[in-house]
Amino acid sequence: MATAAPVPVDVLAPCATAHMVTGRSWGRVRCRAVSPGANAALTVEAEDRLASAGVTVLPDFVTSAGGVLVSHFWPLDPPPAAADALIDGRFRRLVEALLQRAERARVPPAAFARDCAREHGLRLAAGGPAVRRHERLLRALGRSPIRQLLSPARRTWLVLRLARRLTPAIAGDLD
Repeated sequence: MATAAPVPVDVLAPCATAHMVTGRSWGRVRCRAVSPGANAALTVEAEDRLASAGVTVLPDFVTSAGGVLVSHFWPLDPPPAAADALIDGRFRRLVEALLQRAERARVPPAAFARDCAREHGLRLAAGGPAVRRHERLLRALGRSPIRQLLSPARRTWLVLRLARRLTPAIAGDLD
């Protein structure tokens, strides 16, 4: 069976399954950026080779984190305005900061993001009581009638207020 010739695109978004782009198939990719939607859509070897070829590759845990961020606040039943503010505002700025800092450090964005994620994980683990208070607060809100008592505007304000405490150091102060 003949294989179709690669079609050049601006952004490739492999979203179906893991290892769609590997160390053997990366050369067929014709794009300026890769933004995966599937977990592990690219192997680390493919990421490295694409980055060496000048292709901007974002890791899957960054490109799918907007939904994870919004779902973290499920106890507050985030209104659409809160989801929009988290994704279009805070998350967009996090990704922009990641790309800018990776460029300044002359490191591929995927590698830089992994280093930042490790550092952020350590920072959260070291946060001890403050992190545990945040999680307890969300659990308590989930069991309370808060969703019925607060207007959508107040719930949006509360979600954004709580999100500030979760901001990784990569972005500095986003407010």
